[in-house]
Amino acid sequence: EKGLTDQIATAALNFGTVCHQGGDWGDALQAYERGLRISAALGQRSTEALLRFNLAKLRADLGSDERALRLADRCESSARAAGLEILVAAADTIRAEVAFTRGDPEKALISLTTAHPLVERYGGPRDLAELEIQRAEVELAATGAKGPARQTLEKAREILGSEDARDVELRLDVVAARIELANRAPQHALDIVENVSSSASNLGQRLLQAEAELIAAEAREVQGANALANKHRIRARELYELTAAQLPVELRQVFWQHPRRVDASEPQSPTSSHPLRPAEEHPYRRLVDINTRLNSSLSTKEVLERAMDAAIELTRAERGFLLLAAERTQKLEVAVARNFDREQLGRSKLKFSRGIAERVMESGAPLVTADAQTDGRLDTKASVHAMNLKSVICVPVRSPGGLLGALYLD
Repeated sequence: EKGLTDQIATAALNFGTVCHQGGDWGDALQAYERGLRISAALGQRSTEALLRFNLAKLRADLGSDERALRLADRCESSARAAGLEILVAAADTIRAEVAFTRGDPEKALISLTTAHPLVERYGGPRDLAELEIQRAEVELAATGAKGPARQTLEKAREILGSEDARDVELRLDVVAARIELANRAPQHALDIVENVSSSASNLGQRLLQAEAELIAAEAREVQGANALANKHRIRARELYELTAAQLPVELRQVFWQHPRRVDASEPQSPTSSHPLRPAEEHPYRRLVDINTRLNSSLSTKEVLERAMDAAIELTRAERGFLLLAAERTQKLEVAVARNFDREQLGRSKLKFSRGIAERVMESGAPLVTADAQTDGRLDTKASVHAMNLKSVICVPVRSPGGLLGALYLD
């Protein structure tokens, strides 16, 4: 009877793992939590540590970041007590995942670097390949397509070798498709994810299939095929809904807010003339995308233009100007002028409130107003009323040597 009781926690772990991988997260959550209670009560340290890790991973996948971090800490404690160094490293991969989805790839890389020696020493080829795949995805966000992500992914492929790990290979291919997309090769990305979607379906990996469908949607949008993109996005939504439907009600909103799924939360109308406005996406996803674009820029001019596009995206402004002070006269001159559609503004549209910009340059303090027409600080600024300005943001641009100019958005 005792032997049978001891096996209950292990059975819950195994059942939860199958459900987790298959996208049945409601059942996985129940199985993990039940197994954790039993293993803790029976003093099964190894099983308890494994269950804490799986539960932390599930919470991170769901988007319950704080719960995931607390569980990762408990997993590390349990793993150290049980002498399971590989799970100590696994706790760091959870911290990396949370940092990544919060838009902090640099912090994620630190956690992955900490985990690497332990995984290399105590893990198998599958464990090490998974770590390198996770690193490649983070590197893509941190340094763009021109960074080391592609080399890291090839290293993961070499580590896998002839290992029987088709699910890991598909995860690798998903990241490879993202690299192709970031490298402005949408057709290459499509070729990869079409195979991933089919293979993931055959393996019962519903959420991996959904992620592949979302990448296909992004690739089609780049190609200007919005109707096709919407079909992929709707298919991804359907797959995600199968998982969301069995979750507890209080977790469904968290599930849909996760950066990996936010693009599937509200499929577009096929008649839309443009993709979902970036400023309406989840902030974490927007920050990661913006960082990727900036780091893949090739010239100073392109970096400035993309930085301005990013500022417009994040603030939902209609126009943005980067104003730099002339070296001799200190007069503000327009270095970059962009609109929401990421187009350069023509000379006839290079009008901004010079009074607001000069005020920011003089004070060195940012100015934000929701209604410039009624803002008492701007009563004497004729340009504000002449241009009928409403919401305006203007912030100083600094360097170690002093003020360089101002960033102006309206």
